[in-house]
Amino acid sequence: MRWIIRSLKIKISIIGTLIFIYGISEGLSLNPKAQIVADITFSISPGEEKEFYYKFAEGDTIIFNAWVKSGNDISEVSIKKYPSSVIFSSMATRTVENKSIFVEKNAVYVFSFKNTSLFNQKVYKFTIHRIPTKEEFQNFNTSVEWETIYDTTYVTRIESVLIKVDTIVEEVVNTQTKIGAQSTSTIKVILP
Repeated sequence: MRWIIRSLKIKISIIGTLIFIYGISEGLSLNPKAQIVADITFSISPGEEKEFYYKFAEGDTIIFNAWVKSGNDISEVSIKKYPSSVIFSSMATRTVENKSIFVEKNAVYVFSFKNTSLFNQKVYKFTIHRIPTKEEFQNFNTSVEWETIYDTTYVTRIESVLIKVDTIVEEVVNTQTKIGAQSTSTIKVILP
């Protein structure tokens, strides 16, 4: 009896996955303007976080889908408008289906995945599609490149400055002083 229930659960899980994938492909095939931005499968170690950066043009619609290939769930997934404005976040989910985001102006979006499991490595898969609304942005480049720009120039210089003198060495023992016949002489010595 147990093996029948187990095999039914596996069949239902496989059928559900196929319907989900079919639904994604059907939903996107209805719009001929939909362009694939990313289709990535990756493994993520326990306690690790991975981020993916993409830029989108004004008027774009982002369609985001994610699911677990290996493991029990996606511990944390979020979409942020760079640098830190969170647009979407979900925890302990098996799938994210057709999450739609409208892009108001050109911006970089961060797609972040986290594995909060202590021991298990997981495998996630996600797809990102964009639907451009403006003809001028049909061939928009979605890749993000980081550039280091130096806006300050300076020259280093080593400067030596005497701040304080703590001890002055003065020889007292071998000092010769001439003393006259009727005069007295005193040597003043100051000890610390």
